[in-house]
Amino acid sequence: MEETLNGRKQRIKAFTIAQEVFGRDEKFDQQRDTIVRVEAGRLRRRLSNYYSEAGRQDDIVIMVPKGGYAPEFSQLDYSRVSPRALKVFLFAVSLLFLSTVAWWLKGDFGNRKVAQLGQSPAGELYSKPFVAIMPIEGFSPGSKEATLMDELAESLINTLAKVSGLSVMAHASVQEISGESYSIESLKQDYDVSHVLQGRIETQIDFSLLHVTLIEIESKKIIWSDQIQVGLDQLTFLRDQLTEQVTNALAIAVLPDEQQNLLRTYSENAEALAFYKQAWILLISPHDSSRIVMARDLFRRSRILDPGFAGGPAGEGFTHAIACLFLQTPDQRKEIETALELSRISIEQDPTFGMGWVTLGFAHAVTGRRYEGIRNAEFGVGLLPGDAWAQFIYGLTLVIAGFPDDAIGPLNKALRLNPIESRTPYLNVLGIAQFAAGEYEAAMRFFDTNQERGGPSGPHMGIFRAAALVSLGEHEEARVLVETLSNTYPDFQYEGGSGNGWLTMKSWTS
Repeated sequence: MEETLNGRKQRIKAFTIAQEVFGRDEKFDQQRDTIVRVEAGRLRRRLSNYYSEAGRQDDIVIMVPKGGYAPEFSQLDYSRVSPRALKVFLFAVSLLFLSTVAWWLKGDFGNRKVAQLGQSPAGELYSKPFVAIMPIEGFSPGSKEATLMDELAESLINTLAKVSGLSVMAHASVQEISGESYSIESLKQDYDVSHVLQGRIETQIDFSLLHVTLIEIESKKIIWSDQIQVGLDQLTFLRDQLTEQVTNALAIAVLPDEQQNLLRTYSENAEALAFYKQAWILLISPHDSSRIVMARDLFRRSRILDPGFAGGPAGEGFTHAIACLFLQTPDQRKEIETALELSRISIEQDPTFGMGWVTLGFAHAVTGRRYEGIRNAEFGVGLLPGDAWAQFIYGLTLVIAGFPDDAIGPLNKALRLNPIESRTPYLNVLGIAQFAAGEYEAAMRFFDTNQERGGPSGPHMGIFRAAALVSLGEHEEARVLVETLSNTYPDFQYEGGSGNGWLTMKSWTS
């Protein structure tokens, strides 16, 4: 307040606050140290509480808008609230009430039946090696050779993701890290990575030599290194050799079922795999019907390019199931039948392809067959224990099935495996799971973190945020939020009606 009133509003930055209020030094990094964001959030909530109660009649309102830390002044005028925004606000309140009652009434399911399906304990997430496989260096960026080396690294990551005895950082997050200057110590400190695999190609006259090193970060010891003569036309052989060497060096026992599936390649068609990968990214946020349509088209193209690749029908089936949750589709029965049929086609084509089982489980959960859905999804993540998207869909399935507490484990695992890629919905659904479990402050933290890092959003997330704010007593902030949503998304259907996506989302919390 003093800085603003004295004309120094521009000084009110996170770094300045950290030093002058909280005693941080010049090394303060707001990405690692969240004290300013956290305390600013508490301040916003306390101001909102004040103006909804003791300060209700104040002429001047002091607010700290999100996105900055400088105060602003306004007049509180409830007469300006639009009737539709008020209706939406009251709907958020009723949603909170209904979800709380429904959660209490389902006490007969409170014996944690889902735990009987083999849910892994939370501690397992951090008890096994977590490996970051960094890009192989030695070729000019953008060259054909560099592209091949990137494909090798991604293939190695996808292969090791089938091993339950270790975790591997997702390729998308590794790419983000490698685009910056990084140290192996920062991988440990920021992402809890235990081992890093580094490689460099040295080109000779008649062959290329791959120098590869596996480092244990905490002890800074090289636990395995090798020099492998390679040909750029033998990448599959090299991937298989590296897989064996890494698991041996880490003393990881590959289970018999995993061994049988470990070196299986789902598709040899690079373009089909590329379309499949792009479609998953395009699908977020699914409240936009055009995104679902475009993602579905990419999955179909993947199927055309490689009719035997099980990923095409699995992904296409998921687009039909997710449409039932987020869109007002003209025929929901047809949508879900198509989702189930395509998922089954994926499994028939390749029973070892985990995403086919996961998407089938998700589709079953959408229909209300929750235990069948959980069993199928769990079987799928058993085939792909280190795949972030598989863990995410499994977690989403648990939320829809009415077990938000159990969903937090796989959702956290998805976030750990792929911690940097901002266009993922992990934080949003973690927030929804916490909301459904009655942990409203935790839900707000996940929603806020997603916004701060530029993650996907939409009106559906705004409504969950508003309902969480109501539960925390922050009625004014919730009111402003739903009014903004009403103006920004005038066509979004907040209330019931046959086949309405939000009506289905409402049932997630109950």
